[in-house]
Amino acid sequence: MLGKYKLSIVLLLLLIILTVSTFLQSNDLPAVVSALSEMSLLWLTLGILSVLLFVILEGVMIWHLLRSFQKGIGLYQCICWSFIGFFVSGITPSATGGQPMQIYYMKRAGIKVSASMPVLMILAVLYKLVMVSIGAGLSLFWATGLAAYFGDFLWLFYLGLGLNSFVVVLLIFIMLRPLYAEKLILKIERLLTAMRILKESPERQTRWLSAIAEYQQVIGFFRKHKTTLLSVALMTFIQRCLPFLLIWIIYRGMGLSSVGILSLMALQAAVTLAIDLLPLPGSMGVAEFVFTTVFAAVFSDKLLPAALCISRGLSFYLLMIVSAAIFAGVHFSKGKTAKKEYRDFLI
Repeated sequence: MLGKYKLSIVLLLLLIILTVSTFLQSNDLPAVVSALSEMSLLWLTLGILSVLLFVILEGVMIWHLLRSFQKGIGLYQCICWSFIGFFVSGITPSATGGQPMQIYYMKRAGIKVSASMPVLMILAVLYKLVMVSIGAGLSLFWATGLAAYFGDFLWLFYLGLGLNSFVVVLLIFIMLRPLYAEKLILKIERLLTAMRILKESPERQTRWLSAIAEYQQVIGFFRKHKTTLLSVALMTFIQRCLPFLLIWIIYRGMGLSSVGILSLMALQAAVTLAIDLLPLPGSMGVAEFVFTTVFAAVFSDKLLPAALCISRGLSFYLLMIVSAAIFAGVHFSKGKTAKKEYRDFLI
């Protein structure tokens, strides 16, 4: 089961080594350590709590939605599935592996795929909608600020906004126009097969169409549970703001106060959107580059490397360590296997 992701884990480790070595070569390490030591312990603790709460809140939303489909779901289980999703998303390009792995472990716990898949799709749609809405708001009302901070790399922000907008439109199109979606997917599959990018596989067509059929259950959920959906949408917005709040926590923890909380959160949101769908595990390397480019005008030359270390250290590396530990605990715990069901829904 885990063997499928060995290559991704190796690639992630190589990217970590390359990123760390590049960072050490381009920065004064004693100065960075000195800046890190000046970070307030109280603010650092708040930063740790904010990133942990980010993942925990997704588990709360999974639990909240699953109860509408299936009774007897434990909140602790759902939080574990959230950490599993974070870990696998972090080791796969464009975070593509998280949801299939969550479906697998939900199946082990007795959750039907017909319940888990619509729930995860709802969260995916809401997540993308929130990100696109924030990005659209920034581009409409703060375009000058974005241009000033991003400089020549503003195109990365608009690329991220465009890619996320495309994903939102595609997901909504699949939900609202299943027949058109089926025809489009079959045409794409035939084209890729003709180009010999894909091998002929009737089983693959069946899997794709089956996934679309399962996805239609989201429509029924929208119609029958509007109040639940609105509450989850609000929780999604709050959840998405937590990583954006982290940069303000770091900023204040370093004793700085000249830049306002909204400006810092807006910048972090723009950075997140710029790297969100890049095809690298955890956006390694690119995330660090965009961060240092955008926040160069916020932190001094001395504090910028330390701010980067704390930001990436908490929002990615710390969460990966915690998620890996929880993943290992869940994986080796007793439970029913569901390898066939997992393969059937890997697309």
